[in-house]
Amino acid sequence: MELRRTLIESAIVVGLFMGGCATTREMFHEGDNSQTYTLNTSPKIPAATGQVNVSTGKDGNHTVDVKVERLAEPARVFEGASSYVVWLIAPNSPPTNVGVLPLDNNLKGSLQTKTPFRNFQVEVTAEPTPAATRPSDQNRVMSTTVHLPS
Repeated sequence: MELRRTLIESAIVVGLFMGGCATTREMFHEGDNSQTYTLNTSPKIPAATGQVNVSTGKDGNHTVDVKVERLAEPARVFEGASSYVVWLIAPNSPPTNVGVLPLDNNLKGSLQTKTPFRNFQVEVTAEPTPAATRPSDQNRVMSTTVHLPS
């Protein structure tokens, strides 16, 4: 009987501790509500990897961080391509060119942008110009779909 009581008390203490940790974490890391999505890659760039991290700011907008590794130079993937462009495509909205994804000497790149949308696609395309106004579907190298919880 004593053992049973001790086990029950221990379970209550552990439960309170775990609940307290979650509450404390939320209090001290407000805004640390990020979601990570894996970028799907084209067979043309089998070694490349990438992730999109999305976090919500106090203003309700979402910060989108795109990070890639081992992404070959655009001209080596598609003839005539000079840069990788990152697009945000929200339902019922035209695609938005949010900028060029620069690559360093180690073939790593990153880009950060903001959006008010909760649901959207992130696409990376190889384009002949950084000022492209529409993504080239045949030159898509990476993509993922973001669905943020309400």
